[in-house]
Amino acid sequence: MKKILFLTMVVLIMVQCKNADAQKLKHSNVIHLKVKEPSDVALSFDKKHLYIVSDDGILAETDLQGNVLRKTTKELTDAEGVYADETYIYVADESPRLISLFNVKSFEYVKSVYIPYGGGRNKGFESLTFDASKKVFYLITEKDPTWIIELDEKLNVQSQFSLQEKGDVSAATFYKGKLWLLNDERREILVMNVDNKQIEKRYQINVMNPEGIAFLPDGQMIIVSDDRQLMYFFPNPENLSNAQ
Repeated sequence: MKKILFLTMVVLIMVQCKNADAQKLKHSNVIHLKVKEPSDVALSFDKKHLYIVSDDGILAETDLQGNVLRKTTKELTDAEGVYADETYIYVADESPRLISLFNVKSFEYVKSVYIPYGGGRNKGFESLTFDASKKVFYLITEKDPTWIIELDEKLNVQSQFSLQEKGDVSAATFYKGKLWLLNDERREILVMNVDNKQIEKRYQINVMNPEGIAFLPDGQMIIVSDDRQLMYFFPNPENLSNAQ
């Protein structure tokens, strides 16, 4: 029993040390979204719009202030991740294990690609983003374990590795050569070097149920909260020498 208690204390101390290393971020603004249960957000290729997906199977296009311009629910059930290039909007649909493509201009559904993965219906793909320099998609499962799956440009699985971190991953974005991972349970942002699979920075945010992360053209970071239906604006963490 003493040995078990000792090991438990060691684990707790290690977790507290990791949290102590994380810089605390304070949001500069918050707005209410007219998209129910927003689960992810991505910047458009032309940097003029945002794409927001919802647990209710909604894909919405908004302006940079979150005002809805277009919506669709076609061929979507449990949208959890989103990314956009100059041609398509890619939506990760968790329950059916699909990545669905929508035309950027017409907003029409194009096709879906099935990506096999075991586990329960609500324990599938939670995040989707793209590394333009390496031409690699990152499709990420939430937890137990968290898998980071690498896909080529045609959405073929190439490789995968597990994230050795406590908690979950509720969203991801690729920004300035790094993979930014949002941890819902710990309200933490992890910045990963994908070459060596190491976490280089940590940030703490005071946001309930953070489910989406993206960066605006001016460098502001935005976080969407699921059940609160809010979007938070943060100064770019990279520009803060002493974030609080």
